[in-house]
Amino acid sequence: MTRLTRTLACLFTVFASFNSSLHADETSLSAPENNNTEGASRPVVPISLPAPVIHVEEVRRISPNHDYYSGWPSLTSRKNDDLVVIYSGGRDYHVCPFGRLEMMTSKDGGKNWSPPHIIVNSDLDDRGPSILETAEGTLLIGYISSSVYKRHLNNPERLLNRVFGDQIEAHLSRWHAQDKKTTPAHKREIAGEYGGRMLIRS
Repeated sequence: MTRLTRTLACLFTVFASFNSSLHADETSLSAPENNNTEGASRPVVPISLPAPVIHVEEVRRISPNHDYYSGWPSLTSRKNDDLVVIYSGGRDYHVCPFGRLEMMTSKDGGKNWSPPHIIVNSDLDDRGPSILETAEGTLLIGYISSSVYKRHLNNPERLLNRVFGDQIEAHLSRWHAQDKKTTPAHKREIAGEYGGRMLIRS
């Protein structure tokens, strides 16, 4: 197993520990039109290659702040052998208004990591990052800035009450304060008309 594969397996396991569940469904790549699921079937995506076998040699939590929810890590190995991981940190929950992009670097194959460096922190939920290094050595980062958290904020009975329990009022107060930092027009400017916009930065 290569160092990169071993570290990627370690990071996936570490960051998965922040989440209550992870789901992978190769048949869910498309949805019926008009959100009408009655009598509809989703296409089955054929998988031609077997899944790789990964042997996890070590599991370590590398995030220095365990109070936050972290998710969607993306890892790249640079030409100088540095490992760079980017993820959405500073979060309350899977969907919330506090998501920001944080980056950590390892110069020794994943044994030690730099403190998180905040690289994107808009007034909305910055999430779902990916990272790669170009042939010229430039790091490209793709991510989404989203206002979808408002669906939960406007209807906490749907999910948030069960998630936060007797702490719900304190969390909702923080969520509303963060949400008021942007007007509806500003949200559309950042996230687009559909509540989420993919952005690429270098």
